[in-house]
Amino acid sequence: MRVGDHLESDLRPAIEAWAAGLTKVEACQALGAAGIAAGPCFSDEEVVHDPHVAGRSMLVAVERTDGVAQPVLVPGNPVKISGVAEGPEARVPWLGEHTDALLTAELGLSGAELGALRDAGAIG
Repeated sequence: MRVGDHLESDLRPAIEAWAAGLTKVEACQALGAAGIAAGPCFSDEEVVHDPHVAGRSMLVAVERTDGVAQPVLVPGNPVKISGVAEGPEARVPWLGEHTDALLTAELGLSGAELGALRDAGAIG
């Protein structure tokens, strides 16, 4: 006999009945107390408003460049080191946004050399 043979007929109804009066977190705590690894599956709204996520700065608001006032929420740095300040966070660069500055600073290319590379299709 396989577990799948009784999943829908027996297991799922029994688990749903057991968990019906519990929140996601309470169900996970009860499972954890019984030695079963469990974690809640939060919706996007639950993640955004979770106090632990906010307390660890795991969602960072990055201003948009397309005229929309509401910022984009991006994952924050999970590495936390005491005594080291976090941020400020910035959006990721657009494709090719820093190409000229980087090639000029690192390789000493001139504007004419960058133009030639661009004309040849080597850079965008």
